[in-house]
Amino acid sequence: MGVINGLFMDKIEPIIKKLSLGDSLTVEESRLAFNVIGDFDRDGYFFTALTMGLMSKKPTLNELYGFCLDRQDRIGSINVGVDRSKIIDLSGGGGDVIKTINVSTAAAIVLAAGGVYVAKQCAKAMTGFMGSSDVLEEIGIPIPTDKAETDSIKEFLEKNGLVFYNYASLSPKRFINFLNWRKKMIRIGLKYFIPHHIASFAYSPIAMDNRIYGVANPNHMTLLGELLQKLGYKKIMVVHGIDGLDEVSNIGKTKIIEIVDGKKKEYEVSPADFGVKKAAIKDIAVRNRKQAFQDFTRVLFGEDDDAKRDLVAVNAAAGFYLTGKVKNLKEGTQLAIELIESGKVSNKLEEIMNLSLND
Repeated sequence: MGVINGLFMDKIEPIIKKLSLGDSLTVEESRLAFNVIGDFDRDGYFFTALTMGLMSKKPTLNELYGFCLDRQDRIGSINVGVDRSKIIDLSGGGGDVIKTINVSTAAAIVLAAGGVYVAKQCAKAMTGFMGSSDVLEEIGIPIPTDKAETDSIKEFLEKNGLVFYNYASLSPKRFINFLNWRKKMIRIGLKYFIPHHIASFAYSPIAMDNRIYGVANPNHMTLLGELLQKLGYKKIMVVHGIDGLDEVSNIGKTKIIEIVDGKKKEYEVSPADFGVKKAAIKDIAVRNRKQAFQDFTRVLFGEDDDAKRDLVAVNAAAGFYLTGKVKNLKEGTQLAIELIESGKVSNKLEEIMNLSLND
């Protein structure tokens, strides 16, 4: 039983039993389960039962919202002196089939160079060669490592228009059981999808109106759109590259669910809608970690004028469009390419690197 016993078992046992019967949890039951198991399950048995139970019957909106409220309970909020209507995050679930450079991180830097405030959540690679945290570590941009550094997150966003952070690092003691469970699962070779793969970054401790969320599984798009609405975002784009990307695609069509002030529309876009040529998979794919990093920097320093640059540009375009910087996706793509070619993007990257090194 580990350390979950007595009062905690009285709370968790009926929830696990309910899931074993294929019944769905309420918001508060889901929140309670993640709260208690996350805090007290050192062995990971109950976490395995909870996540397997949720995924085997398919998680509901209430269950994922409860999961996000658990994140809120663990992290809290970070108050920044920037109007929430001007801030965006474009972190997503990952899990794309095609291995590319870290597109969302590159697009975040392009957006910041274009005057958009970006508060981007980061993580180590799970399925690709380099996660956002891996890229930043290689560049030399540190990620805050504890709650005491929330002031630096606030200052970086306010002064530089861009900040990268990892939510688990803001409250490491409260995520230790989950991280230990994940290491154990990797060690024994038990890999399966859990709610984190769907909604890991849906909750943000920094209040904002704008949100882009990329998903690898199109079946989760509607659910994510509803969840992001429930979390208080006003302008939302959930995107899925049909050919195997968890982001906007330049190798084929992209499915988009767009929600603005409660009004929802679903549509598909092609590379031509962004004003770029359709690329082949081989043009955007990377073979290993070294190439993933080299191509990432080549794009940002304007040394790549082909498919990988276009892939970053179309994703930045979605951010420019959603925040009202441009009227449409084509204008957003043109703006992104201009910022890259003019050197403003590389200047922004060097500015952040220098500030990080001097702090």
